[in-house]
Amino acid sequence: MLSIQIIFITYFVQLKDLLKLNEEMFFWIFVNKKAIEESIERGV
Repeated sequence: MLSIQIIFITYFVQLKDLLKLNEEMFFWIFVNKKAIEESIERGV
């Protein structure tokens, strides 16, 4: 998931609003990575 966000960040670097949104999503995924992985493992 983080690698997808990095692709979006580099793609939207010229569109400041989308860049900011994708940076926020990247950090949210990074902070919640463990919980996301556990949810996927449980099938939730």
